Amino acid sequence: MKGILQTGLAMCLETQQEGCINMDLEWLYSTPSNLLWVDKVYIPKSMYSLITDEYPCDIFDNGKSHEAAKVNKLVFEILESVGILEILKPNIISQETSDLLYEQIESDFDLLKNTGIAKDVENGHFVRMGGENYCRPMLWSLYAALLISQQNDATFLLKDSETEYLKNLWGIKYYGRDMLSSERNEVINNVLSIIFPDLSLGHDFLFYSKDHCEMCARYTSCSDKYLGEIEKQLFYILEQREKEEVKQLCSVIDRISNNTINSMCPMDVNEFLRELNCEKIKAQKKLSKVFPKIERWTSLITTISTPLTLGTIWDKDVLSIIGATGLGISQAIDKISSNVKDKYQWVNLLNKACLH
Repeated sequence: MKGILQTGLAMCLETQQEGCINMDLEWLYSTPSNLLWVDKVYIPKSMYSLITDEYPCDIFDNGKSHEAAKVNKLVFEILESVGILEILKPNIISQETSDLLYEQIESDFDLLKNTGIAKDVENGHFVRMGGENYCRPMLWSLYAALLISQQNDATFLLKDSETEYLKNLWGIKYYGRDMLSSERNEVINNVLSIIFPDLSLGHDFLFYSKDHCEMCARYTSCSDKYLGEIEKQLFYILEQREKEEVKQLCSVIDRISNNTINSMCPMDVNEFLRELNCEKIKAQKKLSKVFPKIERWTSLITTISTPLTLGTIWDKDVLSIIGATGLGISQAIDKISSNVKDKYQWVNLLNKACLH
């Protein structure tokens, strides 16, 4: 199962902590191609309650938090209806575990400061590393996400600041599979976005500020239609993920990414595309070898069996039986030919995308 965990500072609600209540939804709206590849989306119960209660969430940073909340509710309820969304049980992080996470954060802060990578700023309320300030609640959400994703055999997309933090920390400790798994998601995401550039999940009405939209003559029309348009987009994506060629492509992508993770090698989009093109060439070679043989057999069997099936010409029934058998073999070979074509439908997706 390939799972993505919905993350954000709202993770703190799992232990009744106070703090900023936001969710990291960029993985969904910026790159909806994620929904083609992932089997499950996991979300903590507390976060799902925020969404279904239409808690204001300004995911597009333009003052339209109430409109965005309606979109979130629509999208996540549909994902639950089709069996993609799985709501985790309440209080998945105990108070004891929460305290242990904070202890780990303090220990890691000390490690980073002692090696000169980070330093305290603003009276110790933040740790500064590179060009970013890191606070404890933010890192608690990150550590909690790492823990929950491991428990559910899932992963999540890291923000640039989180990636930088973990690379510095794990560069001292170790370069772990968790980082590789997160990198894998980002790379696969980018690859699918290249192959399916037309997929979108959003509306212009959400991307422009409220002041901008209120000056537009189409304001009323857009405010009435944006939810319906997004619903159509989502169902289109969900229909695409059920197509056989998309499933085949995702299977090939899984194989490449698993081989990379098992070899503990970092991932790169260009290298991944190169590997994907190599798989395409291998598939095309198989097709070019198999089809001439199948077509020769089909032609031969048809040539032999056609006159033999004219039973009125022959006195012996056995000759008609032989002819009928020949046609049966021909039909079986046609079926094999069709099965071979079906097996490599994913190649056409890459050819259409013109990957180089």
